[in-house]
This record gives sequence, structure tokens and C-alpha cells, in this order.
Amino acid sequence: FEGLAEYITELDSYMKGKSRMSFLIELMDRDVDKRSLCGPTTEVVDFVDRARERVPDLGVVLDVNHLVLMGEPFRDAFFRCREYLRHVHLGNCILKDRSHPLWGGKHPPIGIAGGEIDVPQLTNLFRLLLEIGYLDRGRRGTLSLEIVPFPGLSPEETIEDNLSRLHQAWRAI
Repeated sequence: FEGLAEYITELDSYMKGKSRMSFLIELMDRDVDKRSLCGPTTEVVDFVDRARERVPDLGVVLDVNHLVLMGEPFRDAFFRCREYLRHVHLGNCILKDRSHPLWGGKHPPIGIAGGEIDVPQLTNLFRLLLEIGYLDRGRRGTLSLEIVPFPGLSPEETIEDNLSRLHQAWRAI
């Protein structure tokens, strides 16, 4: 983690000389698929808190699919990260069927058979984002879909399907 802090500090300094970009750390699973240093949430939040002494605007990207892979309840992760949360990836994962070609953190589309995320989970996520203040009338935090196409569908058809699921989740609120 110390080496990562040094790297982020140097890269942030370089970036600040070129633009107003902020450095963000995406949480990922450590034990299932990606095997990243940056997870679980408690460790990353502690790291970001310490690293902010050197990089004051350091933030966090929460990726829904990695939270599932880490076995972290959405509520715990979003509340733990709320002070540092700068972006949310809406995606999916397949966890139960290791033989599935999209098993792990390969970003299958929301709603795929065997996946962990669909409209009910999105509805819960949107409620949490409203509750922690990431989304409200005065502040609209950024969200992005991070998905690959449904098998047999085009990227456009997949995006249309997933946007429809997002709209269904919003209507449920």
C-alpha cells in the first residue's frame, strides 16, 4: 500500500500539471477473479483516508459487480465510502456458475440469466445513493454502465435493454 501511495502521489502531481483531473481508485475483489490489492472496502477507505494527506482529492469508484464478488453488502460499502465516492459503475457478475463463460468480473449485462444484478438490486442501489446524498436534486453523482453485450445481441440492443432496466428501477422508487 505504501508503494501504491507513492505511485498515486507522483501520478497525481503529473496529472495536476496537465489538467484538473482527480485520481480515483476502483475497488475490486481480491479473492475471486481480479485479485486486486484495492479491496475490500474497509482497507481501501482506510488507505484513501491516509493517502489524502498527499493527494487531497483522491476518491473512490464503487463497482457494483466487485462488491458482489467481495461479498460486501451494498449498504455497508456505500455508507463506508460515501465521503470519498466519486463514481459508480453499474454492472453485473456471475458468481454461482464457475463454468459460465462470463463468470467472475467480466461485466455481463444487467439482467443476464444467472447474474446477480437486475431491476430489484438496481432499485436498492438507487435508494442507497439517494440516502447517502450521492444523488439528489442538487447533486448528481456520476454513474456508468460497465457491461458487455448479451450473448446473441448487438451492443445497441444490450444498451437499450439495460437502459430500460435502469428506468424500471427509477420508476420503482
